[in-house]
Amino acid sequence: MNLNNKKVTTFILWGIFFLAFIMGPIRQHHGLELMPGDFGDARLNNYFLENIYQYLIGNSHSLIHLNFFSYFPYVLGFSDNLFGASPIYLFFRAVTGESDTAFQIWFYFSYVANYFAAYWALRLLGLSPIAAICGSIIFAFALPVSAQTLHAQLGYRFSVPLTIAYFYLFLERGNIYYLLYSAAWLVWGFYCSIYIGVFNAIFLALMLLAFLVLSLCNKRIFQMTWYQQSINITRRVWISYGLAIIFMVAAMAILMYPYIMASILYGFKRHYSEIYSMLPSMQSYALADLSLIWGPYLALLKGIPIRHEQQLFIGIIPALLLIASLFVKKSKLKATYIIIFSSLIITALITLKFGQQFSLWEYISTLPLLSSLRAMGRIILVLLFPVAFLCAVTVQSVERRSNKTSKLFLCFIVMGLLIESVACNIYVAFPKSEWRARLTSEQLRLPKDIPSNAVLFFSQRAQAPHIDELDAMWVSMLHSRPTLNGYSGNFPPGYRFNFGSNCLELPLRVIAYLNFTQQLNGKKYSELMHRVIPIGFENCQNDWLSSEPKITSSIKPYSVQEFKELAFGNIKSRQMNNRLLLTVDIKNNGTIPISGFSTSGHPISLSYRLLDKAGIPMSGWDPRYPLLADIPAKGVLHFQFDIPMVTLDPGFLEISLVQEGIFWGHDIGITPEKVALTSLLK
Repeated sequence: MNLNNKKVTTFILWGIFFLAFIMGPIRQHHGLELMPGDFGDARLNNYFLENIYQYLIGNSHSLIHLNFFSYFPYVLGFSDNLFGASPIYLFFRAVTGESDTAFQIWFYFSYVANYFAAYWALRLLGLSPIAAICGSIIFAFALPVSAQTLHAQLGYRFSVPLTIAYFYLFLERGNIYYLLYSAAWLVWGFYCSIYIGVFNAIFLALMLLAFLVLSLCNKRIFQMTWYQQSINITRRVWISYGLAIIFMVAAMAILMYPYIMASILYGFKRHYSEIYSMLPSMQSYALADLSLIWGPYLALLKGIPIRHEQQLFIGIIPALLLIASLFVKKSKLKATYIIIFSSLIITALITLKFGQQFSLWEYISTLPLLSSLRAMGRIILVLLFPVAFLCAVTVQSVERRSNKTSKLFLCFIVMGLLIESVACNIYVAFPKSEWRARLTSEQLRLPKDIPSNAVLFFSQRAQAPHIDELDAMWVSMLHSRPTLNGYSGNFPPGYRFNFGSNCLELPLRVIAYLNFTQQLNGKKYSELMHRVIPIGFENCQNDWLSSEPKITSSIKPYSVQEFKELAFGNIKSRQMNNRLLLTVDIKNNGTIPISGFSTSGHPISLSYRLLDKAGIPMSGWDPRYPLLADIPAKGVLHFQFDIPMVTLDPGFLEISLVQEGIFWGHDIGITPEKVALTSLLK
């Protein structure tokens, strides 16, 4: 078989892809039966794509100010946008008429784009067809790719190979045309994924740094020719180049505008301790828990925090090819190899943590954009291309030996790469029927004849809070209504993540929004409250429609005497799914109100514990529920909390109050409220 024959190469190129595609993602997701990812982030990404579609057909009011977290502005700036990857989704959304099926096809198409973009880029860098095919397998299907299918927003990486390839051609040949090509692919990459775009830009910056340093050390091999090339460019061409640059800068400004505004308005910033906890370590590059071949052995590595984000092992065969590339004769690829290898090593080192305290990333993360990056282990999805290039260099060296042994070895490499890459599971995937069932179930909660200006607010139904919030977001979007519910990479001020069916969350969210806009007054509050339709909530009070519940913050702890004026009143209960919902009256017999919040760091919370039939405690006073609203002087707060039903054996429930960091109510003479569980479970 002549590997240099174009038809043969095309057959192998497509044949290898289909084998990897069918044995990998298609097998892992059972075709169109399983949805990629879980009920959380995957549906959030599907939501972003669907909102683009709804906007284009006129059912969504904005691409930036999304319908959830209403009416907080620039909600798009809380997470990714997926604009650059949306055309495939939009096409199949229109063809199939189904958002979930279009999402599946969109997910699968990322493998097509990544594989062929890597092949194209490797050929641009001077690799043979077979070497480029091997590199494409690594970039599109290597073990870290399967580990990240939980985060579908990272799937479209096709810009990475082309950005790097054209940028190197610019460094090598000095032709500004290549720089513009590289910049265009980089911008498109940002439009597909902010994470991938930033990681790609970091790698380009380090490529430039490596080239400048090496050009000072060896001007014969690393020549800076762009200046000489630019002298011969005509004025008309310079104008066209300038217009292209202006267009790309404008495109980036448009893309980043909601993120910049969100950062300014909300002050989003990752604390370095959070970033450091997710930085990869040396052990991370040896993790592949999902590999059917290596997983059982690599699982012996213990003590790695946030382990699912640290699956960076590229595989034995890519690792061996990478090491072997150090010793092969590179001839014309020598300069390319040195630049890409140097950039790969530097990138890995600056994003690595050593021990429990040190990382170079601490100093780099203070730069704009970089301070918002949390899951740094995801940079492996960009580093897979330089890895693919270095491995392809070894493959090309083997191929050029042109003897029977080398051809057999070449077949072994190709099949080994293929098998090792696809012999891998994924973290999670759910049947499409379950996605649809959740949406149908949430739709049934909607009241009839919703006013056109209504704002929806769904209670959480004792599932994981973010899943309940996404249910509400989807139903609200499909009915073209804003919602107070929301889930994203960040949250607006005043939002509690877990509120169950406690209706007190409704006025709290309205107050939080009006405080944010500095419009909190009786008229504005009443107008917005009358528009909100609470769905599935308990203990909603009519007087909240016209006047907000009193919410103040104490500036100092309450005295024992002031605290002893508190007592428990009536307790009501209701079973909801797998939880017991309780509403308890907290009375204040004193003459001063008790604040729902505390600026002194000593808020008041309710807590409970379980007792057996003999009255012996079965648990500690562990769960804490902050008051959130004031208990008025000589008044009552109807307080709601819930308990998992699975924890309830026949016995008693005991309720107490605590002033955090000061004292427990039952330690200063307030008798805990004790009630038989049998009476609550009726």
